[in-house]
Amino acid sequence: MKTPEYYKSIGYEDHGYISPELSSADTYPDYIQNEVSQSVSDILKHQGYNTVTFAFITDIHYALTFNHEIRMKRTVNAYKEIAKRVHIDKLILGGDYTNEGCKEYKTKCYNELRAQLSGIDYFPVNGNHDDGTIWDIAYIKSDKSTNHLTHEELYTLFYNHIDEKGAVYDRNNRSLYYYIDDKVKKVRYICLDSSDVPYIYNDGQLMYNGQWIYSISEKQLKWLVNDALKFDEEGWSTALFVHTVALPSRDRQNLGEIPSEDKLTVKETRVTMPALNDIIDAYKVGKHCQTDYNIKNFEIHIDVDFSKRIRADVIGVFVGDYHIDKVEKTKSGVPYILTANSVTYYNGSPESVKRCDGDKTEMLFDVVTVNKDTKEIFITRVGAGENRNIKY
Repeated sequence: MKTPEYYKSIGYEDHGYISPELSSADTYPDYIQNEVSQSVSDILKHQGYNTVTFAFITDIHYALTFNHEIRMKRTVNAYKEIAKRVHIDKLILGGDYTNEGCKEYKTKCYNELRAQLSGIDYFPVNGNHDDGTIWDIAYIKSDKSTNHLTHEELYTLFYNHIDEKGAVYDRNNRSLYYYIDDKVKKVRYICLDSSDVPYIYNDGQLMYNGQWIYSISEKQLKWLVNDALKFDEEGWSTALFVHTVALPSRDRQNLGEIPSEDKLTVKETRVTMPALNDIIDAYKVGKHCQTDYNIKNFEIHIDVDFSKRIRADVIGVFVGDYHIDKVEKTKSGVPYILTANSVTYYNGSPESVKRCDGDKTEMLFDVVTVNKDTKEIFITRVGAGENRNIKY
């Protein structure tokens, strides 16, 4: 069993593996090039006059030690080649960018990952593994929280390039939730933060662990309903991107009291997350929405009437976190579209997409083409997994 002293000595969590068969000598092998050519052919079949195309890459879990550099290079090369041959409007990253480790280790991971993405306009979504709040609590058992990255630090490490791309924020251009508009195609990309957990200290230790407690704050939800979902003219469409959701099939699970300080490593507490489902459903059909949560430090009171508002057509909600491919629809028919983990092979779920070295399954990401006329979503899978078609 790994001890806190072990983790202190190496500075990171060593789940993963280094395959002796995966060589860095060729970061763009034939089997990747062949997959790119097939993907380009598939994408072109669906692009037309009134279509929108974006790429979605999620759950990279980048590590300095597990051949992730090689697999990420192959992913980046594939994306660049596809983007040269078909038009891609946006690249959205769905969260969970780095492996677990101390603050120094995670910073190095972010710097290396950002270097690999150099020259690519990407738009990130905050994930539950991204701020590192779990390191002090669960790994090294520290009585002080000193290894996490604040939202301001995450912004500087991975988000600050999008200011010049027209990102619209909530507060002083420093929130990790924002939207970006394509005014020509009249599409709004709304990027939400499902790890909007309050940083509250108790004797030097954070009360809440942002890795396993998912939350969207009242402030963020009010920004969503009052700003991000406000449109002045007809004809707009919107797609939402969030690292995790309360799936419609189980959106009322795990919503009890927040665990006390001695149980902060509990998994999968999606406090306040069903409020997002309520808002999306009410917005889709144009009705009144009132949702209230009274859990201490996570209070939410939303009261909004969408019935007299100009509304955009909701394409869907694009989600990472679960490390599986899955589609569920809300009561109003909005699709929640889950995409499996990109670079890391680590998953632990029987529903996971199978991966191995030496073929196209070394990588995994989606290129999504939306036909606004027929209300169809065509998802071209690059790498492991299958293409998907969805009505919205």
